[in-house]
Amino acid sequence: MPSPSNGGGPVRSRPQRFQRDRNLSLVMNALREGGPASRSELATALGLDRSTLTHLSNALLAAGLVVEADERSAGSRGGRRPRLLALNPDRYAVVGVDIRARDAEWVLLRLDGSVRDRGVVTRGAVDGGDAGGALQWIETVATSVTVDVDDVRRGDSLELLGAGVSLPGIVDPGGGVLLRSLELGVESVPVVPYWQRLSTSVFVDNDANCCAWNIIDDPHQPENVVLCQIKLHQSVDRRFRLTGAGIGFAFVLNGELYYGAHGAAGELRGLRWTSASPDQLGTRLGRIQAERGDAAAFRELASEILRNLSVVTSVIDPDSVVVTGDTSSVSSAIHGLLTGGPAGSPIAALAEQGSLTIASPADYPAAQGAARMVLARLFEFSAGANGSARASGGWQSIVDRFSRHSS
Repeated sequence: MPSPSNGGGPVRSRPQRFQRDRNLSLVMNALREGGPASRSELATALGLDRSTLTHLSNALLAAGLVVEADERSAGSRGGRRPRLLALNPDRYAVVGVDIRARDAEWVLLRLDGSVRDRGVVTRGAVDGGDAGGALQWIETVATSVTVDVDDVRRGDSLELLGAGVSLPGIVDPGGGVLLRSLELGVESVPVVPYWQRLSTSVFVDNDANCCAWNIIDDPHQPENVVLCQIKLHQSVDRRFRLTGAGIGFAFVLNGELYYGAHGAAGELRGLRWTSASPDQLGTRLGRIQAERGDAAAFRELASEILRNLSVVTSVIDPDSVVVTGDTSSVSSAIHGLLTGGPAGSPIAALAEQGSLTIASPADYPAAQGAARMVLARLFEFSAGANGSARASGGWQSIVDRFSRHSS
């Protein structure tokens, strides 16, 4: 029986396409993790026969996903020098965006994870502090970033393979919905539709989780890390007042981000939280705002953060603890509490672990982490976290779409 056809050409069966997509993923991952390699080296390392590797490399070259890099010197016996394959740094990119109440950052990453371009969107005055103003801000960020990225793409002939969006609050990453954000003052916001003009796969995550994607993507980081992101919320009105405090937690367990049973892991209500609290903690930011120079107020906030953190770390028992975010106001208080806490207290136990690092936001940028999240989904072969679709549908789909030899 003849094979079914589409436009006169044979259609690969699903198992054949699945296997080819898997093999393409193996090659792309090998080049990402190991750098340039010859066809022979790739075939040996991946357990593929030479003819299969040749077909795969030809397809990746035709789509511009890989290029032929500088040749190595011939061996001592002479002969033909091997031609190396490497990821193409010029044809494809992914974008990451971090949306905060006052501004937003975006970054373009190459396939190898290096930064190609970046920018900032600064918020102007909005009409009031209601949800409409916050939704307008989200739309403004999406429009501005899309225009900026499109300008870069036109100038450099780039193809965009995915976008990651970082947001403060509780996020449903599988559905792409911002469930609740104290900082932005909104609930139940479908985020993906705002980014339709990018015409690419869009993934949404909590900002603390996005910070942790920088850890996951770094081979020098330990496999079990608790990241604590301090957030001093700002109002969505034009005065940008401090209106509350939050703690975002990200759990990197065995080298993977933990999302929880419903995908909403990332935010925490503090031990002293009550329904009367305006934020996630028991310490009211109104006091800190009014007493900006009051060391005791910041010490109280630092103490509450560390007490929450000590509970989490005593259960998780991580290799490392990273505190990042709005650390400048409380870092000295945190250091003082860690070094001067009473013996046997939860904070003293946290200090005894000796693995806590206070980092600046620049060390674990959420925008870059959001882009690295997209790269992870692009390069992994299995479905993304919580069943999320792979970015751009997989390498075979990218080859089919962008191959120079496709009709």
